[in-house]
This record gives sequence, C-alpha cells and structure tokens, in this order.
Amino acid sequence: MKKLSMVLLSAMMFFGLVGCKTSDPKKTEEAYLSDVKATDIKLSDTKNLVEASQYQIQSMDYVTTALAEDHEYNANFVDGLLENDQYGNIVPCLATSYEVSDDGLTYTFHLREGVKWVTNTGEEYATLTADDFVTGLRHGAEFNSGTGWLLEGVIEGYTEYFEGEDYSDEAWAKVGIEAVDDLTVAYHLVKPTPYFHGLGTYAVLYPINRQFLESKGSGCELGSPDKTACEFGTTAADSILYNGGYILQSFDLQSSTVLKHTGMLNMFIWILLHVFMMMVQIHIQVSVDSSRADMLLLVSALLGKTMTSM
Repeated sequence: MKKLSMVLLSAMMFFGLVGCKTSDPKKTEEAYLSDVKATDIKLSDTKNLVEASQYQIQSMDYVTTALAEDHEYNANFVDGLLENDQYGNIVPCLATSYEVSDDGLTYTFHLREGVKWVTNTGEEYATLTADDFVTGLRHGAEFNSGTGWLLEGVIEGYTEYFEGEDYSDEAWAKVGIEAVDDLTVAYHLVKPTPYFHGLGTYAVLYPINRQFLESKGSGCELGSPDKTACEFGTTAADSILYNGGYILQSFDLQSSTVLKHTGMLNMFIWILLHVFMMMVQIHIQVSVDSSRADMLLLVSALLGKTMTSM
C-alpha cells in the first residue's frame, strides 16, 4: 500500500510541475521579441488562408443550432439582414436599409436586389426574396431553434407558435412577420424593442429558400416538422444553399474543412468589397498534449504493476 501511495504522490507532483511551471516573465517576453517591424512583413499568399481550429461543424441548419462553432462556419455560408463591421457597428448586409414605425412596433427591411442562392457546386438556384425570411423564421420555430428564445415575447405570436404544437398555416398566420413584396420584409412586435435591429445579425432570422428546404425530405415541409425525415442543414455540403461569401468545398471531421469563394459573378462588386480570401482551409487539431499523455500511460503502467504485486 505504501508503494501505491508513493506512485500516486509522484504522479501528482509531476502534474503539478507540468501544469504550474514558473518562469521569468522578462525572459519569456524577450524570447518572443523580434527586430522585424510589422510593416515589413509581407504575406506570400494574400488570397488563401490556412488556420488551425479545435472545432468542427456539428450542424449547418443555421436557424436552429445554438453552437458557437457552427455559427463560426455558417456565418460565412449565409448572410442575414444586417451584420457587424470590424468595429462592431451594425451595418447593412442583405438589407440595404430599414425603418421603424412611429409606435416602435413594426420594423421594415428593404432587401438588396439580385442576391442569388447557389448550390455547393456554385450553380445558381434561385433569387433571394422576402419570403425566404418568412420560411427561415417558421422552420426555426418548428424545429425548436436553440436561439428561438431570443424572439419570445418580441415578435408578435412567435412564443405561442414556438412553444405550441399547432403548426398549421392558420396558426402561423398569427406570427408577426410579413413578406410585403419580393424585396420587403416586415416584423410586427409585441412591444417596442429598441434592440430589434441588432437581432437582424442573428442566424435565427436568416433566410431559407422554401423550395430547397422542402426538397430535403417530407419532414422538412413547413407545417409538418419531423427531424428524423429532414436532411436540411446536416454537415453535407449539399444540404443547404449559399448566399454568402463562401461555400463548403470539403469536410472531414478528423482532418480539415475547406471553404471556397462562391464566385457569384452577378454579385461581383459586392463580393469584391466584402470578401477578401478566395479559399479558407481549416485544419482540425485532435491531438492531446504529449507530455501529459505519456505520463498518464506511465502512471497506468506503474499502478497496474503495483496492484498485481500487492
């Protein structure tokens, strides 16, 4: 028993040393200093980005997932009404402008003309319309969106539809969203909500093309939700349409994910001003710290040997 205690004590001391190393802050800082000026650094490739990440896509159903790692990818695939610029300001995206009624209960967004939905191969599928925002909101509510709570008590009738079991067209007609025309979508609120325009940057209000959605299985049909019979928004590249800067070119859970520029020529000017990388390759890190892993094996071996000799 003493031998076992000594082994455990040694292991604890090791992990304490590994996890709590002390060093001279000044020496550590000097080790990373360089004489090269930031202005002198030139990238050999300014069109393709390669980065490392510990996160992978779990779902591309962007209006239902609440995972930050999903939104990190999905925000590059699909655009919303508004977005945040590099300074955090809320700026136009799919909506060129919006206005608020005098009583603060109606927000009306005017959409950018000529935005296209494309497939994962870059083939044009349809033109974005206001009805796509209606479809996106309804699909999210019917599939119990992880961020649907943001809209409860905000959009008229949304809470009742989101928490209820009646998914009929009659029940949906009570929800405060309206496609005024092809390029105008209006949201009717329960009470004045000064921050509502900020919600226009959230994926729960992103658009979905209804024809494409319902082509992904009977369970995807609006009014008849069934997650077991719906293939929209899986991790397959062809499970969604794209209207943003990138499409998913390849996906490997154990290797890497590649995002490729959509190349929508009809939106060339917009993309030229807002999308700067032609391709983004994300390598997935799945390894464990080697020193700790080796020590775990060593401790396991010692414990096993000790226990058998007792």
